[in-house]
Amino acid sequence: MTTLSTSHAHHHEAGHSCAVPAPSQDRAAELGRLRFLATKVAMVHGQSQPAMVALSAIVTRVAEAPQRTIEPDDRAALTQLTANFTPWPSACGSVRALFDGLKQLPDFPA
Repeated sequence: MTTLSTSHAHHHEAGHSCAVPAPSQDRAAELGRLRFLATKVAMVHGQSQPAMVALSAIVTRVAEAPQRTIEPDDRAALTQLTANFTPWPSACGSVRALFDGLKQLPDFPA
C-alpha cells in the first residue's frame, strides 16, 4: 500500500485520483478539460473551499455556452474566486492545473 504524505492525503477519498488531463490547444476541448477539473475540485474541496463550488458553476456555464466566451463579469468572478489564479498553499495538482488553465485562456488578460 502506498503511503501518502500528510499534506497530500487530506483530499484522497475513495475514487479520488490526482490524474490531471493534459491541456489542449483546441478551445472547446480545453474548456471541457477545465469543466472536468472544476467539477472535481468542487466535489473534493468545496466544503473547505466554498469558492470552488461557485467557480465550478461559472466554468460549467462557459463550457456549455455555444459561443464559449467568458463574459467580463465571469472573468472578474473567476479572478476573484481564485485569488488571481493563485492556488492555496496545500492545493493538489487538480487545483493547480485548473487555475493555470483558466489563467491561460485567451479571454484572460496577461
